[in-house]
Amino acid sequence: MDGTTPLYWPFPVPPLDQLSEEDRKHICFLEAAFAEGFRPSQFLIYEYMLESPAGQIALILYRGHTRRDGPRRWELGLHDQSARVFAFWVDDFDCAAAAALQWVRAGNPAEIPTLVEGHVIRGVAEPVTAVSR
Repeated sequence: MDGTTPLYWPFPVPPLDQLSEEDRKHICFLEAAFAEGFRPSQFLIYEYMLESPAGQIALILYRGHTRRDGPRRWELGLHDQSARVFAFWVDDFDCAAAAALQWVRAGNPAEIPTLVEGHVIRGVAEPVTAVSR
């Protein structure tokens, strides 16, 4: 995996009992997205993308820790047919995964702020561009 070509799920991973709790969450996210008919992929470690048949794209990118052993930070980018609709960082992978899945399911910007409430650490959980529906 070179970071420019996506590796689409399903791809080989170690047995779940050999993975960390965090890695198991990521695999569950990929499996859930795939089971719903989306195209989950990974570019680099902890860099994920979901694509819906309708053109919604969700990106989840690892952005480090605030301090040693502190919560991991995740950048969430939600796009509608190549236009960015949301962009912010959250402190919880499950929160990012739920918002990404909801975005590709429905593409409704009004639902996203509720899903990330209390977890946004950078940016604003409001649309950055107008989306016509």
